[in-house]
Order: sequence, then C-alpha cells, then structure tokens
Amino acid sequence: MVSESASHRSPPPRPADRARLAAAVAAGRLAGLASRRLGRGEGWVISGKTCLAVSPDAAKQLAAGRRIALVSATNGKTTTNAMLAAALATRGEVATNRTGANVTEGVVAALLEHRSAKLASIEVDERFIPWAFENLAPEVVAFLNLSRDQLSRLNETRMIAQRWRECVAAHPEIAVVANADDPLVVWAAQTAVKVEWVAVGQPWTEDAIACPACQSVIEFSGHGWACTGCDFERPEPDIELTAGGLVLPDGTEIDVDPALPGERNRANVAMAAIAAAHLGVEPRIAVAVAVDLQGVAGRYRKVQVGNSQVRLLLAKNPASWQETLRFMPPPPSPVVLVLNARDPDGHDPSWIYDVPFEELGDRPVICTGDRGSDLSVRLAYAGIEHEWRPDVNEVLDHLAWPDVDVVANYSAFQDLRKRFGRVF
Repeated sequence: MVSESASHRSPPPRPADRARLAAAVAAGRLAGLASRRLGRGEGWVISGKTCLAVSPDAAKQLAAGRRIALVSATNGKTTTNAMLAAALATRGEVATNRTGANVTEGVVAALLEHRSAKLASIEVDERFIPWAFENLAPEVVAFLNLSRDQLSRLNETRMIAQRWRECVAAHPEIAVVANADDPLVVWAAQTAVKVEWVAVGQPWTEDAIACPACQSVIEFSGHGWACTGCDFERPEPDIELTAGGLVLPDGTEIDVDPALPGERNRANVAMAAIAAAHLGVEPRIAVAVAVDLQGVAGRYRKVQVGNSQVRLLLAKNPASWQETLRFMPPPPSPVVLVLNARDPDGHDPSWIYDVPFEELGDRPVICTGDRGSDLSVRLAYAGIEHEWRPDVNEVLDHLAWPDVDVVANYSAFQDLRKRFGRVF
C-alpha cells in the first residue's frame, strides 16, 4: 500500500467545499448510471461533465490527497497509461481513465470512479497539460512524443511543445520523464528542474525537421539528432531502451518483451516503468506487469467474425499508421483499412498522403469507411492493388480469410467496438 507520509500531495478540500463536492459526485454518478441504463454508452464522459457542472472545482478537489502520474503524447498515451496504472496497482488501488477519455470530463470521471484510491494514473490530451498541471498537482508527467494529429485543430506541434515548455518551467515541483529521441519533447522538457531523459526511439521525424529554438533544419542520424543552426541537440540519455532491454543509470538491464506488438510498445513499457518509479514502484516490477498487458480499450484484441478471426488495430495519424503497418504480418496476410473524418478524427484527411502505404506491398487490401474513397485514391497513387467497398459492415460480414487485421482510425474504431458490444 502507499505510504500515508507521501509528501507530494495537494491540500484536502476546505470544509465549505465538501457539501458542493458531495452533490457533484452524487449527480455525476447518477448521470453515468442513467446513460448506461439508457444504452447511450459507458456513462464515462457524462458523469464527469455533470460533476463539473455542479462543482467547477471538482477536479482539484477530487485530486487532493492523491499521488498522481500523468501521461501525454500524440500517440501511445492510452497504452502507456494502462501499463502505468497496472504497475501502480502493485501498490494499491489506482484511479485511471481506462477508456482513453483524456480531457477534463474524462479525467474527472476517472477520479470520481475510484474515490478512495490514493494513487492515480491519468492520460491527458496534449492541449490540456496546462489545465492538468494546475488542477491535479501531479508528481510526475511522462512526455512520449509529439506529431501532427487532427489537421483541422491540432496541426501546430511546435505550439503544443511551447505550451508544455512553459508549464514545466512554471511547475518545478513536477518531475518529467521525457523521450530524448523526440526534439519537440526535448524542447518542452528542457526547462524542467527534475527531468529524466529516456531514449526509446522516435521513428516518425517528419514533424520535427525545423528546430523549435532557431527554425534551422534538424538532422537525424543513427546516433541521435542535432540542429544545424544552433546548439539544440539530443541530450545524453539517463536511461536507454536497447535491443537487449531497458538499461538503467546503474547499468542494470531489464528485458522488455511485451505481449502487445511492435517496437513502439517496447517504448511504452519503458516510459511507464520509469514514471511508475517516481511513485515508488521498482522498474523491474513495473516492466514485469506492463509486458503482460494483452489489450487496451479494444486495441489489439481479436474477435471472431463468421469464419474469420479479426484483429482490431487503431491508427489515427501518420505516425501511428506507420508504426501499425510495420508490425503487421508480412504479405500475403490480408488487411482491411477503415477511414472516417468525423469530429473525433478531424475533418481533413489529407494526412493520408504522408502515410507510407507503399509498405503494404502485394497483400490483399480492402479499404472502406466514410472516406474510403479518399483512401482508395491514395492507395492507387501508392501502386497498391486493392478493393474499395463503402459499407464497413458489409465488408466484415463477407470476409474470405481465416485471419485478417482491421486497421481503423478513431471514430471508425469506436464503431467497431459498438458492433462487438464493447466487450473489451
């Protein structure tokens, strides 16, 4: 269990606020229950939204008295947060936004669900780091990566990095665990008083070509990266993820072989383990727990559809699509690609031209979804033989392969979860 003497705690709510908080908690729980009973979802976001409507300070009050770790990034934060929560659970009950709801309402809902938990592992949308620092008083934050996501509203990565940088400078009490291989993350974390540089790799570098300090070109090599116009360069890592494992400052090497596929999930394990260490979990224990994770909010899980076993994969932007394409089985394994452009995805899907779909090779490919026709054009430019069908459900109902990967962006993936009853 967590020691009651932990020093990094925000003060408890004032007596005058307790009645309003109690009313907010009751209202939030009732709203969530009603939503589930009416079949309108899991009731997660509405419970947090209702709680905040009754008590705008609910996040700060619900966070009081807890030791909190945050995770933020463009890609991998839900998985890393799940790994971090599992590691912290070796020390006691943990409040966490397990569904990936990572803005204010989802964070409040996570704290609301586990009122008695003294530990919290919270993923936070990149834009909400200032809010999270002010309201949650975290002990540590893990910054994984920054890249373009939703072009209609999250296209300027350097602006996000600058906001992070200002927040870190304004909160010297918060420890930072930062990916040393991402220049934008390094720029953000440079101002931290307490920072651990963790080398976990950054395969996607297209959004960090311009130096955030002087706008000159950043050059990447096998040994790191450096600006060609100033002294901004990759810091010497304190901790490094190698082919052999996670190498700690004292030279200890811990094997990292996660059940989840891809090199990026090795990186997620590493970042989760180092963040967990700040809340008292030994890295070896954290890694052992994290590598056993089988799936996160439906991602990577397999479902039976007729005579086919379908693996569901989420890929929402160029960086995550690149990673997903690289860990799928090689040709001739088949794949179904599903693309939407709804509010959660951003309405501009032009980023698909930055995805290396050429790597699909000669495998059987079907593209579908609201913007499946756009994806079909992109695949044609890539020289990929494929079939376009407009109806996702029709595609799933007539699969001709025993095993198939279905790769979907955010809203398309949530549609798949609804189809299969949100059983994971």
